[in-house]
Amino acid sequence: MLCMDAVVVLEQFVLRVFKADKANIATLGNVVPHLHWHVIPRFTDDKHFPAPVWAAAKAGVSLSPRQQWVFDSKPKWMLALRAELLAAFPG
Repeated sequence: MLCMDAVVVLEQFVLRVFKADKANIATLGNVVPHLHWHVIPRFTDDKHFPAPVWAAAKAGVSLSPRQQWVFDSKPKWMLALRAELLAAFPG
């Protein structure tokens, strides 16, 4: 399935480029019928780990340096992700 192939490419990108310890993949569409995924980089030092990212954050824990990098370098990695998806799915 082409959609899941794209999710796999994105997961591999997240693990490699963000140096995430793992990735969570969530499929949602509860209210309005539609199709989308969340590919969430997880870091063992994030505010929620090992709980889900939508759980209450641990008190006194701020963004890890790796998480801060994800936010700060968004324009750069968005371009890299676009190039990777275009290479994986030409035409």
